[in-house]
Amino acid sequence: MSSMRVLISLQLRTLLRPQVLRASPRFMRIQTAALSSAISDAIIQDHRELEKYYNEVINSTDHDHQQHFGNQFVWELARHSIGEELVVYPAFEKYMGPKGQEMADSDRQKHYEIKELLKEFQNMKSTDPDYVPKLKELWAPLWQHIQEEEKLDLPALEQSLKAQGEEMEFLAR
Repeated sequence: MSSMRVLISLQLRTLLRPQVLRASPRFMRIQTAALSSAISDAIIQDHRELEKYYNEVINSTDHDHQQHFGNQFVWELARHSIGEELVVYPAFEKYMGPKGQEMADSDRQKHYEIKELLKEFQNMKSTDPDYVPKLKELWAPLWQHIQEEEKLDLPALEQSLKAQGEEMEFLAR
C-alpha cells in the first residue's frame, strides 16, 4: 500500500471520528478540504491504473502479457473496491445524509454486479478465446461506474466535506 493511501486512510478514520481530534475549527476545515481532495485523487489514480491494465490486456496478442496484466487488473479492482466500501461509502452515508445513503447503496449494488463478472474473469486463462471478450464485458459497467463516480459522486462528497468543515468552524465561534 502506498504511503499516500495509508495517510488518507488514517486521516479519514480521524475525520470519521472527529471527537478523537481536538484541533481548532480552522484546522479542521483545512484538514477536511485537504482530505477530501486526497481521497478523490487516490480514487482517480486507482481508476487510471485499472484503465491502464485493461488497455494492456485488450491491446496485446501475447498471452503471457495479457495474463500478467489481467492478474494486475483483478488484484487492483478487488483492492480498490474494498477500499471504497470500507472508507468512501461510509463517508457518503455520514456526511451526505439521505442522498449519501442512496449513493452508497447504488454504488454497492454496482460493485456487486461488477464483482460477479470479476469472479468469472479471474478464473480464466489468457489462452481462453473468451478471455478478452469477458474482460470487455466486465469493463463496460465498470467504466460507467468510474465515470459516475468521478463526475458526480466524488465532487458531491468533496462539497459535503467542505461544508462540514465550514460548519464546524462556524459553530466554534
